[in-house]
Amino acid sequence: MEWDAPDTPANAAAFGSSGGSAVPAAFPKVRVLTLAECGWHASLAAAIGPSTGKHSGAQTLAMELFPRLEPGMLLLADRGFYGFDQSCTVAESGADVLWRMSDGPTLSKVADPARRFLPVAGLRPEAESRSARAAASSRLD
Repeated sequence: MEWDAPDTPANAAAFGSSGGSAVPAAFPKVRVLTLAECGWHASLAAAIGPSTGKHSGAQTLAMELFPRLEPGMLLLADRGFYGFDQSCTVAESGADVLWRMSDGPTLSKVADPARRFLPVAGLRPEAESRSARAAASSRLD
């Protein structure tokens, strides 16, 4: 999420402004990424940073939050957060993770079973329902 910060020189220097140089936003923008508990939606930790510029994305902020994970936690992570460094950081925390993956990465067997990576396939109900609809419509033609 992004928040407007008070328009001070310190905030402008720390967080920058969205928009272009010709027409900047009225307030500096702060990007906030939280580690939240699913049941009560309580925030367990937060990382903040600029909303524009190099290394200002949510993936960069996530790397600050991954070490806050603990054994017994299950991280549900979207496909934009998957990567080797991210996987290693989460594994070192002792937490379990379920990544939502795009079709791009090819997952193979992991040589080190202590890492506890398990590629999961067939959990794409939207793709399965699309193919089922396509098969049904071809039968109707």
